[in-house]
Amino acid sequence: MTSRQALKAIHAYRWIDVSSKGVLYVFRGDNKFSAVHVGALLHARPDPLWAFVDFDPAGLGIANGLPVDRLQKLLFPAWEWLASASANQRGRELFAQQEPQWGATLDRSTTRVVQVAWKALKEGRAGLTQERMLTAPE
Repeated sequence: MTSRQALKAIHAYRWIDVSSKGVLYVFRGDNKFSAVHVGALLHARPDPLWAFVDFDPAGLGIANGLPVDRLQKLLFPAWEWLASASANQRGRELFAQQEPQWGATLDRSTTRVVQVAWKALKEGRAGLTQERMLTAPE
C-alpha cells in the first residue's frame, strides 16, 4: 500500500474517528500533489488541521511545517501500540535513516503535538509508516 492508497482507505483505519466532522482530506506527495501545492491550499484556508503522517522523523517534519496556529492533532494510534508495532528492524532503520536530517529541526519545534510525538519517537528510536497503522485497534 502506498501513502496515496492509505489516504484513500482512511475510513478503514478503525482508530481514526472523523464520523461527526466535516473533513477535507488532502494528499501530499508525488509530483502531482507536491508540498508546494498542498502548502498553498493549506495557507489559503482557515480550517483547523489534523495531520496523518508517518510516525518517523520525516513524517513529524512534515507536520512541523504546517501552520502552527492551526495544527490541532497528529493522527496516530495509541502510543503503546505504536511502540510495540515499531519495535523491529525496519522501524529502527526508519528512525536511524531520518533522524540525522530531521532531529535538530524537531528538537527546536514549538508545536506542542509535534513535541509530544517527537519525545515518544526518540524514546523508542523506531518509526512506523502510515500503511502499517492500518492494523491498529480502536
